[in-house]
Amino acid sequence: MFKASSPTQSMTQKKIYIIAGEASGDSHGAHLVQEIYKLDHSVKFYGLGGSKMKEAGVDVSHDLTRISALGLTDVLINYFKYRKIFYAALKEAERLQPDLIILIDSPAFNLRFSKKINRKFPVLYYISPQIWAWGGRRIHTIKKFISKLLVFFPFEKALYDRAGVPCTFVGHPLTDEIKQPPQKLSTSSKLLIGLMPGSRIKEVKRILPVLLESAAHISRKYPEISFILSESSNIQESIYDQYLSHYQHLSNLKVQRGRPYEVIKTSDFLIVTSGTATLETALHEKPLILVYKTAWLTYFLGRILIKINFLGIANVLAGKGVSPELIQADFTVNNVCREAEKLIQSEVLRMDQIVEFKKIREILAVGNSASLAAREALQTLTNYATATASSKKI
Repeated sequence: MFKASSPTQSMTQKKIYIIAGEASGDSHGAHLVQEIYKLDHSVKFYGLGGSKMKEAGVDVSHDLTRISALGLTDVLINYFKYRKIFYAALKEAERLQPDLIILIDSPAFNLRFSKKINRKFPVLYYISPQIWAWGGRRIHTIKKFISKLLVFFPFEKALYDRAGVPCTFVGHPLTDEIKQPPQKLSTSSKLLIGLMPGSRIKEVKRILPVLLESAAHISRKYPEISFILSESSNIQESIYDQYLSHYQHLSNLKVQRGRPYEVIKTSDFLIVTSGTATLETALHEKPLILVYKTAWLTYFLGRILIKINFLGIANVLAGKGVSPELIQADFTVNNVCREAEKLIQSEVLRMDQIVEFKKIREILAVGNSASLAAREALQTLTNYATATASSKKI
């Protein structure tokens, strides 16, 4: 059994180079760093991330979350920024000679990074590439260049086990963060519907107008129903205001800024932009309608490459359409109103989703996921150090 070293036990300072390219990866990375510190205070962290990882103690050389791309078009626009940061990070890793590299999500950047490093250092992948969604072509790269994977979903472990890739299921950290007490389902006609248009500017610009117009239509038919809009603190209020200014007549619409969990907790059901927020809503055991719209080129390529039937991870885990999904051309005011009206009128439909979400929580909860991931990270570091020392003796 792994026993973490104390500061007095460590002869030399260990170095971990960690990379996260998205806001969600930055958050998970920060939690992981904090848990590693609890086990071994001697570790020094360097790498790429965001404000949360920096606050957790990582010496962040570049904030990738500030230029996080949404789809192929954004990637192409920011290509030279990514390229400059990519090669700067490679040089930094070579200079630092870390004892371990931890890659978090962002496979387009991170898998390429692992190739260039070419196993000079042990590489741990936390939040693995979604090869189950995009097909298995990346599994050969993973098997060749990644030392070990830590995955959030049990079906991922089964997939990597079959391919002979070292892998540990650590559960989903959101199950530790989201403690959902039993709640009674509202039977009142005065429902509160949450609106979550995403956490990126382009998402909000594509999604919010349809959500607001849908709210206006629903309000005319069901004046007793209220709405609450979740504004991301990552986006300027003026972005929201330019759309909200056209709906000042919606007196039943409230705005909550920077507190998405409060929006989820207080809503009876939600209309949620595809992404982490859909799983967060499911783990809060709140019914939802998933919506999404992206650039048509990105969508077209996605239709060719994506190999699964559902976009929402809750539906993927359940193996069926627990929550309705309105994507691209299907994301219209009429369709949103139609699906919302079903949930408004049917307590049974809302309860059906809640029952399935309870099952999903049971699947993903293992107890302090980030702590388990931290132990696996330090064990990987220790194993590599031991193997290196043995090879030198020979």
